[in-house]
Amino acid sequence: MRIKNITTLIQSLPFGTWAIPAFNVFNMEFAQAVVGAAQDERSPVILMLGDPILSFCGVDMLIDICESVIAGATVPVCIALDHGKTEAHLIRCVEREAAIMYDGSDHEFEANMSETRRWLDIAHQHGLSLEAELGSFGAEFDDLASPESRMTTPEDCARFISAVPVDLLAVGVGNYHGKYKGEPEIDVARLREIAAAVPTTPLVLHGASGIPADTIHQCLDAGVKKVNFGYDLKFAFADALRRELGRDPMPTQPPAFLAPARDAVRQVARDRIRDVSSNGLID
Repeated sequence: MRIKNITTLIQSLPFGTWAIPAFNVFNMEFAQAVVGAAQDERSPVILMLGDPILSFCGVDMLIDICESVIAGATVPVCIALDHGKTEAHLIRCVEREAAIMYDGSDHEFEANMSETRRWLDIAHQHGLSLEAELGSFGAEFDDLASPESRMTTPEDCARFISAVPVDLLAVGVGNYHGKYKGEPEIDVARLREIAAAVPTTPLVLHGASGIPADTIHQCLDAGVKKVNFGYDLKFAFADALRRELGRDPMPTQPPAFLAPARDAVRQVARDRIRDVSSNGLID
């Protein structure tokens, strides 16, 4: 069943220490794998559409694929724009009733608040939830002067939420997208302080691929209610594809190499669902 508001989804689930898993999807195989994993584990799930992939394939094509896959699902599935920055993508996703993450992290604080306020109003007019971002977790911190300087502060969160009461807030606490170059250093204490500063706002952990399960559990304990995974699934798909296409003779029928890649994504998604303790939430 399709859900268009993540807040409504969170509120419909039993009280407990869990998060809704959100997975980036790129094509039919990814969507089938993620929804299949959610069905296997009886978990709610979010299919995330990244801004770059929408430039590649178009908003309508990917949402059409996701809707087709969701049609047979008996668990709640939400389609959501991830890191929305492109105006045309934001508008079309709203029109297609996808939940919105507006990413204003490239702006100065005041401009981020102003633009987020605009998209929050638009989303709510259409019954959609809106996620915002404070701090930075766009890439590895190596190329930045100071990881500390890019982390989210509790003070900024309190100020932001008092002016722009978004439905979910993505924060930077040492997490980043892509493959971690060492052991992830997640500042759980900072996360707890942020949760205390905005106690009614569900927090979102991006860049969770590679974060150990016990650290993820600490983040759930600290107030995280949505956890995003991308790299894990992309690597599983590419690795399986490479293995299948490396056979001699090389298979040329797409199902012969796409099915194993899809199966690999499904297994990783099942594992990550268990990591966020959302398995079994749906009867």
